[in-house]
Order: sequence, then structure tokens, then C-alpha cells
Amino acid sequence: MSPHINHSRGVMYATITAVMWGVLAIALKVMLNEMDAASVVFARFSIAFIVLFAIHLYRDPSSLKIFTKPPVLLPVASAFLAYNYYGFIKGLQFISPASSQVYIQIGPVLFALGGIFLFKEKVGPRQWLGFMVLVAGFALYYFEQVHGQTSHDANFGKGIVLILTGGLAWSVFALLQKKLLKTYKASDLNLFIYGFCAILFLPFFNIHSTVNLSAIDWANLVFLGLNTLIAYNSFALAMHYTDANRISVIVTINPILTFVLMYVLGIMQVTWIQPEHFTWLNISGALLALSGVLMVVLLPQKKLRPDEVRTQ
Repeated sequence: MSPHINHSRGVMYATITAVMWGVLAIALKVMLNEMDAASVVFARFSIAFIVLFAIHLYRDPSSLKIFTKPPVLLPVASAFLAYNYYGFIKGLQFISPASSQVYIQIGPVLFALGGIFLFKEKVGPRQWLGFMVLVAGFALYYFEQVHGQTSHDANFGKGIVLILTGGLAWSVFALLQKKLLKTYKASDLNLFIYGFCAILFLPFFNIHSTVNLSAIDWANLVFLGLNTLIAYNSFALAMHYTDANRISVIVTINPILTFVLMYVLGIMQVTWIQPEHFTWLNISGALLALSGVLMVVLLPQKKLRPDEVRTQ
């Protein structure tokens, strides 16, 4: 298989991931009107696990042995992803979907920086400048949000901290998974991850919150579970085919999709989600932050030797 074909597949899978994550924050914000954060997280992992388990049981029952002797790093990676899910949705209780998508971009940046130190990817002055641009964009976006909406209380800052720490947890998970992918199949790893995380959140699941869900709410909940399955399997496959920094560039487009969708929903004056209030300053802050992300993750690409080409 040629490097070009591998790269093309990596781009395709990373793009699917970006689209899934672009609509995710909006769907989660809507679901929080009906269920608590921990229950939503449990449902997402459970649905993803059930579907993927059925696929494995039908196609390759021998792959279920990942549960009998998992690698040591796998439960650790799973725990970090579990916190990423909880930190992100809990933070969404206090800030808007568009804002959450700005601050969660700390994840791809830290993932790319991890690629520098762990996978020896090249880095130059532009990347370090990009990190400073990112911080400046975060600061501008934050102060404009606080200034423009005086109703913010201490929970606004709490929401940002939860989102940022969720992004940090995601970067650790992604780096651990990239290491594990050298030995294990992506679908096998994800099967364990979903099951492990579902068990972690089982004690916090409020089954009574599902009693009064409407058909639309159930559809949204199922979508969130399938979003988990599709996005993370695509992400794992993308990492199998191409470098960490290439993936990060594509994944970074997902906040733009969220911004556009929130803008369209505001024009439509929908009542099922609070409209987003955009100003030139917070848009500038968001664009500055995303520019910083791109500067960090756009690392120089080295040409692969024939013996280095990835194949599945």
C-alpha cells in the first residue's frame, strides 16, 4: 500500500471525526435539559459498547480476549477518556456549545506537543509562537465573554476549567492510544475502552431520568452513543494511517462547524437551545485561538521510507 493511499485514508477518517465532534456539543447541550451529566456519559459509552460488542461477536469472537488480558496502559487510557467525557459535558452546563469548542482545542495542541516529545516529530519557532497565539486567543475570548455577558457567575469559570482539564485528559488518552495502536487493533482497543468507561459511570446512572424521555430525546441519546462509536473508531483509524499533527489539523475544524450551526439555529430562532450571542471580539478571539492551534499542529512532514509505510 502506498504512502499516498494511507494518507488519504487518514484524512478521510479524521474528517469524519471532525464532523461528529462538530455537532456533538450541540446535541449534548440539548440532552442536558433531560438528563444529568453522568447519566448521559454512561448512556453514550453503553450504547457504543453494545453495538461494537455485537459486531465483534458476529465477525470475530476471538477478539473479545482483549478483556481477559488487556495491556497495562489500556485501563489508564480509558480512565483519561472517561474524565474527558465527563469534564466536557459538565462544563457544557455552564458555558455555550461554541465556547466549549474553543476551549477544548487545548486537547489537539497538547496532543501535537506530545507528538514532539514522544514520537520525535520536528518542531520549530512557528509552533512555539502558535502556542502563544493560542493563549492570547483564549484570553481575548474569555474576557469578551465575561464583559459581554454580565450575568456570568463563578460557574462560568468553573465551566472553562472543566473543559480545559477535559481537553488535557483527551490529549493523554490520544497519546496512549497512539502507542497502543502499534500492537493492537483500533476496534479491539475501543471495545475495551467503551466497556470500561460504562462500568465506571454505572454507579452514577440515574435510571429514573429515562422514564419521561420523548421519542426525540431517545433519538438524540442513541445519536450520542453512535457519535461516540463512529468518531472514536474513525479517530483511531486516522492515527493508524497518518501522523498525530496531520490529524490534529483536520480535527481542529470542528469548532467552525459548531459556530456555523449555532449561528444558523439563532437565525431560525429555535426554542430547544439557547441562542449564541456573537460579537466581533469573541469571533476574533476564537479565530486567533484556532490560528494558534493550526500553527502548533502544522509540523514539518518527513517522507516515509518504503519500510516505514503503515498498512492495516
